[in-house]
Amino acid sequence: LYISLFFLISVLFLRRKIIIDDYFNFDIYLDYWFKHIKNDVVFYNILGNVLIFTPTSISLYLYLESLYKTFIIMFLLIIVLEFFQAFFKLGVFDVVDIILNYIGIFLVTLGVYIWERRKLVKN
Repeated sequence: LYISLFFLISVLFLRRKIIIDDYFNFDIYLDYWFKHIKNDVVFYNILGNVLIFTPTSISLYLYLESLYKTFIIMFLLIIVLEFFQAFFKLGVFDVVDIILNYIGIFLVTLGVYIWERRKLVKN
């Protein structure tokens, strides 16, 4: 859990500050992204946002053994980290990032949950 949190914070906060006009983006432009998914930049941005929180969510789920608590804590963590990115001018608070992050968390953590349940049923 600690290693995944360290990795996550390193990726999100150990980079250069950016200078833009607006650090908060509440537009939902997923349709635009999915229309242009063949573009390498768009594809890797989507993939990165979906996958970046998955090690932390898996570790947290295995530690807590609760889907509900994992989903709540990870949602709050995403919101806090997105806000800190905007506050420290290291990124943008972006609703689409939050949606994609949570999709990755939901799918992977649910997958681990199902895998564990199947393993218990076999035993």
